[in-house]
Amino acid sequence: LDTCQVYGTKALFVNEFRSMLADKLLAASDYDTDREVRNLELLKKRFGEGAMSSCEVMLRDIAESKRVTRGVQRHFGDEASRVLDATIVSRLCWPTFPAEAYKPWPPMEAQMARFEKQFMHSKAPRKLVWKPSLGCVTLDVTFSDKTVKDVKCSPIHATILLAFGEVKRWKLSALSERVGMTPDAVKKKIAHWINRGFVLEAERSAGGEIVYEAPEALGAGEDGERAADEDEEG
Repeated sequence: LDTCQVYGTKALFVNEFRSMLADKLLAASDYDTDREVRNLELLKKRFGEGAMSSCEVMLRDIAESKRVTRGVQRHFGDEASRVLDATIVSRLCWPTFPAEAYKPWPPMEAQMARFEKQFMHSKAPRKLVWKPSLGCVTLDVTFSDKTVKDVKCSPIHATILLAFGEVKRWKLSALSERVGMTPDAVKKKIAHWINRGFVLEAERSAGGEIVYEAPEALGAGEDGERAADEDEEG
């Protein structure tokens, strides 16, 4: 079955492939693009070099991002710089990115500022415009009875969970202010952690406001790896 018969037109297929490729590349944490390079070479034979030129730039961006990130990490030479791997993209060749407003976790925000300063020093006059709600975060989450390693989530989900590392109990209004999101947005995001047993919805406050708290143990029946049914993100 011809791919164009499925997607309708050549342009529609190319745009859809570019969008799916962007999702894969932004979610990857290791800069490994070998499989995507092979797929692109096959598609170039089918659709031509010109049609797939933006995708080729996207893959080059990933390779360049790896080189730049490792250079910045070598420059600072400390463990703190290694918590951040940046994907630096050519704006005109990538799809438009959705943006969700929130306050990044302060230590990560500090690393982003340090990375940006070194990038501008070596790549002037180019500068970075961060999209902090995109990407992938890997965390180890420690309870009294166990540690769940390599928990992968979005930066917004990570920021919400890290707030419970600072304070064990949050009213919804206070947590919303802490992460810079509306209460409705926080309720939607925090469902991911409630469903995994990482956060509990406690009894409501005297004023009837929802209260969340971090459990001491990852309760019985919760394996810490169950996917959230209510979470809308992959």
